[in-house]
Order: sequence, then structure tokens, then C-alpha cells
Amino acid sequence: MKHKFRISLELKPYIRILLAKKEEPFRFKKEGNQYYILTNMSGNKFHNVVQRAKCMKLTHDTGLLHVTKRESEHEELMFALENEYKTTAYVVAGKKSED
Repeated sequence: MKHKFRISLELKPYIRILLAKKEEPFRFKKEGNQYYILTNMSGNKFHNVVQRAKCMKLTHDTGLLHVTKRESEHEELMFALENEYKTTAYVVAGKKSED
């Protein structure tokens, strides 16, 4: 595998789910107290996976669908996420509320 990225233990299960859905080959590795993932994905693509994983964790923790700004701007992707989570209400993660 070409790339090695550091990951947090709390996001590991969500990253596993996402990469399995994409049928992307990967392997987890632990070095000391730190976890890594070995994959052929580019840094940009893996960054998108991590952002989605963070949203999945927030969705799990809060019960509200969380999406990235990039996801919120893609109608087809939002339709798929809304169907998957059976809701039309969502929160754009990291977006500050306007006063």
C-alpha cells in the first residue's frame, strides 16, 4: 500500500465502514499508542473519508444527520444520505450559525 495516515481510535470503526463500502483496500496498523491506516488512496481522497467519518460519529452521538459542507452542496449525495438516514433535516458540520 502506498500511503500511511494517522487516525484516531474513535474514528477507526467509521473509516472501516466507509472504505469497505468503497471496496477500497486498506489495513490498520498500531505503532505504540498510535493507530495508522495503510491504503492506496490519495491524501485528498482520504481527507474526504475522514470528514465523512467525523460526520458519521456526530450523527451517531447526537441523533441528527451531520454532513460536510462539500456534501451539502451536492444534491444527489444529499438525497442518498437523507434516504440512508431516513431524514430530510441535517446539520452542516463546522458551519457557524448565522445571527
